Amino acid sequence: MNDHNARPATLQENLAYLRAIAENGRLAARLSGEYLLLWGVLTAGAYLGQFAVTLAGGPYWLIGAGYFAMLAVGWAGSTALAARDRQKGGARPAGVRMYSTLFTCAGATVTVFAIGASLTPAMPYEAIFIVAALMIGMCFLTTGALSEERWLVMVGAGWLASATAGFALIGSLALPLFFAVVWLLLLAAPGLVLARRARAATPPGLDPSKPAADAV
Repeated sequence: MNDHNARPATLQENLAYLRAIAENGRLAARLSGEYLLLWGVLTAGAYLGQFAVTLAGGPYWLIGAGYFAMLAVGWAGSTALAARDRQKGGARPAGVRMYSTLFTCAGATVTVFAIGASLTPAMPYEAIFIVAALMIGMCFLTTGALSEERWLVMVGAGWLASATAGFALIGSLALPLFFAVVWLLLLAAPGLVLARRARAATPPGLDPSKPAADAV
């Protein structure tokens, strides 16, 4: 006898699986809006602080303090948002966790690189601007390509373009100012759009982290 559980998936089952992945991607993208807004504003603020201190000629310890504050507040805020979401929504679909983990891993990678670059004189610290743009661009390209929020692919392309432009600005005072604008336009602004879409798509009394059919 043939094992029914071992049979190849039908076309309908494959299509249903792909639709579920796309829907999870859209849900994850929208749920990440507040996180993106938080990090976009904080990072832009740190970059603007570096620009202002450098323009004023010091004291330069304020630059490091600004980045430390940005990382501390960012991760504390992200942890608080994650705890709130878990309390409201409980377990999420695997697809949602996958997309969320993608951005979390990118953020952790950039954080480790930033700390390492600041402790290694042989590596120009300005490389963090380029690495961060490339990592975030990868996240947006992946999320946009695999979810129904296809416009995020254009956001990812914008990140890659900004990273390319950043190479020409290394060593220039304009570099942190340029990327401060990039983080506001390509992270904080998309985050605001996604957060508003998440709220608009959720009827009163329903949990935004769950599909409407499951939250009733």
